[in-house]
Amino acid sequence: MKGEAVEFLVQQRKITASQAEKLLLYVADVRIAEVVNQVKGVYARISKRGEKVRLAAHPVRESQRNYVTTASSPDLQKAMDEAASAMIGMLSEKRGLSRLDAYSLASLTMDARVGATGADRKSVHCLVPKSLWQNAG
Repeated sequence: MKGEAVEFLVQQRKITASQAEKLLLYVADVRIAEVVNQVKGVYARISKRGEKVRLAAHPVRESQRNYVTTASSPDLQKAMDEAASAMIGMLSEKRGLSRLDAYSLASLTMDARVGATGADRKSVHCLVPKSLWQNAG
């Protein structure tokens, strides 16, 4: 994914690959698909018209709207696994779900976002909306 995104920015903005890699951190909204599964996908949203993409928030603690977990590691795969596992544990504990039910729920509803990245640290932020438990009136 990173290679394709860098190539897109090089062509679109007429900049070097090195400049595009740095710019990618500021203009791409990077999300993770299938974070609870062994095979993961990462995708980035970048505006084709050159306008700024509204970047996703990277919360680090539970909020009024979302359950939140985060993890950091030099290895992005490890950060993804740790953040997803923490979310499964949180859902199990806070909502009284079995681990299997929490896993199933997370696989369908979790929003996983790539946060700060560098050579020595990559972060992942997982969110599940609390509105899933609001009663329909």
